Amino acid sequence: MNNKLVEDLFFEKKITVNKNERLTLAGGYSGLLVALKNLSYTINTEMYNSIKKKYIEQIILCINNSSHISTSLFGGLPGINVGLLSINDSVNSLGEYIKTIDELIIETIEKELNDYKWIHKSKGLTYGTYDLLSGLSGIALYLSKTYQLRERKVTEQVLLDILDIFSEYCKPTDNKRPYLYLTKNNLIGNMKTFFPNGGIVLGIAHGISGILLAFAEFKNLFRLTGKQKETIEYLIGILLTSINNENLFPQIISDDLANQDCKNGSWCYGNIGVTLVLSYFPEFLPSKINIENISLDFLELAMSTTTINKDSKILCHGTSGLLYYSLYSYKKTNNIKFYNAANYFYNEISVYTLEEFTDTPLDIDKGPQLKIGLLDGVAGSLLALNSFETNRRFQNDWVLGYL
Repeated sequence: MNNKLVEDLFFEKKITVNKNERLTLAGGYSGLLVALKNLSYTINTEMYNSIKKKYIEQIILCINNSSHISTSLFGGLPGINVGLLSINDSVNSLGEYIKTIDELIIETIEKELNDYKWIHKSKGLTYGTYDLLSGLSGIALYLSKTYQLRERKVTEQVLLDILDIFSEYCKPTDNKRPYLYLTKNNLIGNMKTFFPNGGIVLGIAHGISGILLAFAEFKNLFRLTGKQKETIEYLIGILLTSINNENLFPQIISDDLANQDCKNGSWCYGNIGVTLVLSYFPEFLPSKINIENISLDFLELAMSTTTINKDSKILCHGTSGLLYYSLYSYKKTNNIKFYNAANYFYNEISVYTLEEFTDTPLDIDKGPQLKIGLLDGVAGSLLALNSFETNRRFQNDWVLGYL
């Protein structure tokens, strides 16, 4: 790992944290704490402690100056705790502070759950209601992965309530579509233009794969009920019926078939997020479905075409995301083809300077953007590069669904 890149990142010499994202795991100080912990061996102890102290102070200052902080994983209190947990040790003594934040998360979620139970019938769903980044899927994943912070029965009860809500969202509306079928008005950005009839979003960040991810970690802790198994089977059925004859998944299931793009390599909306989640449910998949082969087919396509994610270098929807997925898959399967794919993507981005780890926004007229954060910035890209160089996953990669 290029130490100069790491120093430029953490000392914010060329890019800084956006003031509107300071408390977020996606682009703020909590995400930078995750990166700092994983890259700490590249800098000296004095520098590490100085940066860590600065980030912790900024987080506490921002919390004290905020009138409200959400319970979303990537934008709120759970993400803050992920960052603090990653660097907590006997020197920091953040245990009580972390526990206080966790208690506030539980208290707030328990109050909000009743609204979640009825919102699909009263207002209709947006994917921010249930998704990994902003909604219930991310909250459920946080609760599962941090269950040691609280009594086990507290974790189980809140998770059971959330999974029951997911089952309700899968029920049909009057038009026989599930509530998970979002209307045009509940989509965002250019999706409203491309999908005027709405649809079911499939990806891990904003779609039903995020819901399945919550079930995947739950079943690692608790026994599944019959109702929960039915919900899993239903959601997996939606995903499998959407796959085309090239073994590719669209980003959305919609009546607007002409607009369905199946060559999407992003973690957030595309194929790698969907196949990642499906790999956690081998007992629910038909024997003819081979997730390993489907993943390899897609990676071969990603390496042979310039139409997939060549405009961004980040984890969320860029080459860094393809690199990390390939490395994770290699470590999970020991299939050398995944390593070869990881090596390909590593070689593509390892030559970049810090300023070249850019993201192409939805509004392409604005041009490439340089950001600092874990999800769509330099920090996430350096984590992916470092993981390949050290042949190990980065700590807390579960926030991206890597269980």
